[in-house]
Amino acid sequence: MTDNVAFAADDMSQAPHQTAPAFAGTVENLNAGDPQVGYEESPPPAISVVNVEKPALDNLGVLDQGKDGLADNIWQKSSRETIDNLLANLNSGIADDTLRNNLINLLMTRANPPSGTSSQDWFLLRVNALIKIGAGDKAEQMLASVPKSLQSQAILQLQSEVALARGDYDSACKQVRFSANIDSTDAIFWQKLGILCQAKAGKTDEAMLGLDVLRETGTGKDEDAFFQDEIHKMSDKTFVAKSMPRKISLFDFALIRAANDLERFKDKLDNFPALAIKSLAGDATLDANLRERANIRAVALGLLPAKEVNKAPEPPFAKNVASDVTSLVTAFATGNPPNDADNIVIARLAIDDATIQDARRIQRLLTLMQLFGYKVSDDVWQKIFARKNRYEGDAPAAFLVDKLLDAAANDRKAEVIILAAIIADGNESDKIGDLALLPILKSLKQAGFEKEARTIAVNAVKRYR
Repeated sequence: MTDNVAFAADDMSQAPHQTAPAFAGTVENLNAGDPQVGYEESPPPAISVVNVEKPALDNLGVLDQGKDGLADNIWQKSSRETIDNLLANLNSGIADDTLRNNLINLLMTRANPPSGTSSQDWFLLRVNALIKIGAGDKAEQMLASVPKSLQSQAILQLQSEVALARGDYDSACKQVRFSANIDSTDAIFWQKLGILCQAKAGKTDEAMLGLDVLRETGTGKDEDAFFQDEIHKMSDKTFVAKSMPRKISLFDFALIRAANDLERFKDKLDNFPALAIKSLAGDATLDANLRERANIRAVALGLLPAKEVNKAPEPPFAKNVASDVTSLVTAFATGNPPNDADNIVIARLAIDDATIQDARRIQRLLTLMQLFGYKVSDDVWQKIFARKNRYEGDAPAAFLVDKLLDAAANDRKAEVIILAAIIADGNESDKIGDLALLPILKSLKQAGFEKEARTIAVNAVKRYR
């Protein structure tokens, strides 16, 4: 979008002039008024109109390099097409704190965008990615950082939707705007929000009048019938709403909550957006049963970590290996470099006396420790492989692992961060399967995130102690 700015072609700074008040008019009416006014000494300056581009939001972020942000060239080796597709595949939360924080920092960093073009707005694409993983507070920080002069209808609408998702109807209602072009998507959103705000404020007559206008100008889709039903229910608690949206949006969720109609949707939480699920899980005013359902769903999506009290305890290791496993996990967790004493413990592990389950866990532990420099001899591996192990965990999609390893090998750091989050699939580190965990850690380490990789590795085995 551009602004028209007029510039004088001649430099008039040296010409004599009289002091006069600023002209409050337009270029078109400069010559209006006294017909005797003329330009006897010199002609009027030529006027040229040029387009001045408004500053873009592409580089906007709230984190800077060295201040929780990543490098300002973090996206440089990736293409927009690739990144757009990866961000579209973020369909759940990220339970592991390290993977989640790394992705959030990436999306919030003030940095140059990837190369290439796209029909999608780069700033809004990043904000929507934050919303999809349940980081509504971070999305609001990003949206609040946009200068008023650069705020678009899309940004204002997204601000309102995130506020609605956390139950802040007052903030959203202050944003209500109506467009002259009532057929546009933006205009219908603001029209519906205005009606919702009127109904919530008890202005039933105004809300019903708004519904009449909506019927005449709306799209006629099922979503409009659903909207009308819920507005009617807000003014008449006995009204039985029957319509269902094809897909529940953040706005639909706010409407359902305002109409106190959540009970009707208690068996349909799978269709709710991540941010809505997270909001319900944290709402102490909800029915205990509904809140528990939301909490279970939020944990399953990786939006909330599972409570330690709800986790099944790790079975104890066989007596002959328990002490050595504890020593190794403790040493690994310190973050200190490997030493000879640690390697001696690895070499003497009584794997022959371990149960099948013990052998599987020891294999996972040693696989991770070896990645960070601990020495595991061939003899130890042969003992482990001689045991019949079963794989526990979901196998990641092979093409995603291939993309991850390729991104790491070619220093496409941003892709490594996003792919690691996608492959983790909403699991905490101790629930990520070995076939996914090792490529994630190896790629993060290769991309320069060794500290983060080690933290994830330690968290994956720390309960073995």
